[in-house]
Amino acid sequence: MSVTGGEQINETVTIGRLGHRGDGIAETDTGLVYVPFTLPGERVEIDRTGERGRLLNIFETSPARTAPRCKHFGACGGCALQHMKQNAYLAWKREQLHIPLSQRGIDAPVEPVEPVPIGSRRRAVFTARRVGKHSVFGYHARQSHEIIKIEECPILSPEIARVLPGLAELAGPLTPLKGEVRIGVTATETGLDVAFEGPKPRPPALMALAAPLLEKLGIARLSIAGETVMSFAEPMVRVDGAEIDLPPLAFLQAASEAERIMGRLVLEGVAQAKEIAASKVAKVVAVSCNPATLARDLKTLVDGGYRIDRVTPVDQFLFSPHIEAVVQLSRDT
Repeated sequence: MSVTGGEQINETVTIGRLGHRGDGIAETDTGLVYVPFTLPGERVEIDRTGERGRLLNIFETSPARTAPRCKHFGACGGCALQHMKQNAYLAWKREQLHIPLSQRGIDAPVEPVEPVPIGSRRRAVFTARRVGKHSVFGYHARQSHEIIKIEECPILSPEIARVLPGLAELAGPLTPLKGEVRIGVTATETGLDVAFEGPKPRPPALMALAAPLLEKLGIARLSIAGETVMSFAEPMVRVDGAEIDLPPLAFLQAASEAERIMGRLVLEGVAQAKEIAASKVAKVVAVSCNPATLARDLKTLVDGGYRIDRVTPVDQFLFSPHIEAVVQLSRDT
């Protein structure tokens, strides 16, 4: 049987492994097929188009399967792995770092993953678009321009999660008549920092109508295209005890716990730097969000005489395929 790119068929397949994006992969007579929201060992019925499959039924369920935390899981494009039990999920994330290292011939033990807690993400980016007379606020659907209306999100900090309906209400009058607008929301020590990016908003007079809602939602600052239009307090974050004012759209780690974990690992890696500063002994700490490029760079360093002392994966983007890492290297005189 052959399957062309546009032909749709129903097929029963067995998932052999997970790909690097978190999709289940089944080997068939006509090639590999990728099926989101499945797990290794599961026998499933799919609606297949080319190499992509849409899950219809599960005939044999993996023991690693669990109920997702969020009612939007499967429709929202943000999370890919909420259906996987914690131990199996963390083992898979660790493997995403181990595989590219092995492919580069690097034999380095990878430590257990250090995940951030559920409900700790202090920064998120939403999208809004006008549909008829109304504005739809939420996340993009998986591999789609459709926007899924979001009513809950367990990975978000409580400061953001509890005001999702209010943020949707705020987006209404500020959403352009055409096109999408991106809305960055950051939880700071002084309140929420909300930044609109994208097409020019609707008439400025409508922004004044949002002022009472801003105060109600605990929004410290509202900015549009990088310019502050309303401010009740200067957004501020604490980094290692220091208070830092946050410019609109400034970079910030998505979770403060990840910032703490990676900072600790970096400091542990360079703790002896002052003692060896006068010598030729070098100590390097690499922080990366891309396992493939990290492996490439580590291969260069190892070939240059460094040894890898420690590899620690950090899971800042929960239930996504993304993994970050802190690697400590050293070399002798």
